[in-house]
Amino acid sequence: LTSSGIHFVKSQNMGFALDIYGEMQFSPNGDKFVIADYNGSQVGVFDFDITTATFSNLITISPGFNPYGVAFSASQQYLYIGSGNSQNQLKQYNMHTAVPTLTGTYTTPGNGSSAVRLGNDGRLYVANATTDHSPYPALTVLQFPDSMGNSVLQTTLSLSPYSSTSGLPSKPA
Repeated sequence: LTSSGIHFVKSQNMGFALDIYGEMQFSPNGDKFVIADYNGSQVGVFDFDITTATFSNLITISPGFNPYGVAFSASQQYLYIGSGNSQNQLKQYNMHTAVPTLTGTYTTPGNGSSAVRLGNDGRLYVANATTDHSPYPALTVLQFPDSMGNSVLQTTLSLSPYSSTSGLPSKPA
């Protein structure tokens, strides 16, 4: 990036085809990159070298639904994957094992979970969706996303009189 604009410097075949849409996020310290492939029903997790801007060591996770939202916990031990369809699920995977291990499944209100973001306060925020993407008046909040399973303490944050449809800002709270 210079005063004259953005200059494309590098391209890399990552070995992961994205079919239509899904979120992508870097981990809090920038050494991991995750991308959701909604139509492919999979999530790709890469190591990322911040000095060379190189992706490597692809791990593929098939959560059993069409994933849309993805985010790491602050410690990066857990990866959260939200369903972008009517299954209204959020899944937690332990990333500090040889193979990512499912350690929690949470039900979200509405008909699906859309954007998933780690907030500055260490909590995880989930935009709740409806089948027709009409506004939903609350967010799902995981109070302790660095805990395993039911210890995350799932709560709801009312947005009334406002609402959310699918997205969240890059750093809520």
